[in-house]
Amino acid sequence: MKIISLTLLAAILILSAGCQSENSASMFQNNPERTGVYDSEAPSELASLAWRYRTDGEIFSSPIVHDGTVYFGSCDSCLYAVDIQTGEEEWKYKADSWITLSPAVSERMVYASGSDTGIYAISTITGEEIWDYSYYGMVYSSPAILDGVVYFGSRNGFLYAVDQLTGRELWNFKTEDQIISSPALHDGTVFIGSSDSCFYAVDVLTGEMKWKFRTSDWIQSTPTISDDAVYFGSWNGSLYALDIETGLEKWIFRAGDAIVSSPAVFNDLIYFGSWDSNFYSVNTETGQERWRFNTGDCVQSSPAIADSIVFFGSNDGNLYALDILTGLELWKFKTNGFIVSSPVISEGMVLFGSSDSCLYAVR
Repeated sequence: MKIISLTLLAAILILSAGCQSENSASMFQNNPERTGVYDSEAPSELASLAWRYRTDGEIFSSPIVHDGTVYFGSCDSCLYAVDIQTGEEEWKYKADSWITLSPAVSERMVYASGSDTGIYAISTITGEEIWDYSYYGMVYSSPAILDGVVYFGSRNGFLYAVDQLTGRELWNFKTEDQIISSPALHDGTVFIGSSDSCFYAVDVLTGEMKWKFRTSDWIQSTPTISDDAVYFGSWNGSLYALDIETGLEKWIFRAGDAIVSSPAVFNDLIYFGSWDSNFYSVNTETGQERWRFNTGDCVQSSPAIADSIVFFGSNDGNLYALDILTGLELWKFKTNGFIVSSPVISEGMVLFGSSDSCLYAVR
């Protein structure tokens, strides 16, 4: 572990004390439950490209918006902060390896994982490193933050809980294989899948397992929590709905290929993509298909929902906007690469990255 500036950390604490809000953290899929629902206006018609920011590497990281700044990583090993209105760079931080996962922001600090290193805590004010932990191994997991604790998985098979200000480990939980999923949090429990084919519910305070559910293949999909159920996909092509308290199966929906896209939930419908090139809408109570939409290639991007529209990217290079009830295409935006990055909706714009090395803001 390295701490580069105790003075800077003290300044962040003072500033944070004066500007805390009830939900001051921003993260992948918008909240600790990873629902993918955003409280923002969204474009029902594609008017224009607001701006485009080019990096020196492919962008697989999903952007995060916090207090007017967009944070995202790139395969050029940099974490970027750009102004949401202008697309102008505020700062960039050079890491030791690719940053392919989504960062999380809280308490004037942004947390990002390096593909071959550990996890970094960076000042949102200056872009300077506060601490980093390489001890945690290769991290292919987007951090979740709640009540002063950062949760993430590692390819060493452990789920970690660390203090968000210092990076000090609070507890760890061992699975039987690498973790390339990201955690979701709800009501004192952290939920995560592992490449050991099991899905786990772990106590947030003690790190003790509450229950586990075994599938037949790797779990890369980040879980989504809604009401009394937790939902996630598997490489075996199935989307699972489990009882959040007991881990008992409620239903299984089978797509035509692997599901690594993390689902989004709104009202009584759940939305997700598959490697079979389809994007699905399924009833949360019954597991019955409502509609499907075929793209030109596999769908790894996770959906974002706002203003009765669902947005997602495809490996065919398009960002799609569909009517949330009918699945009809409203518009699409073509990039020069494939889109693994998941969109975020903020201030009437849709922001997302592409393998063409650009971050886009469209409205």
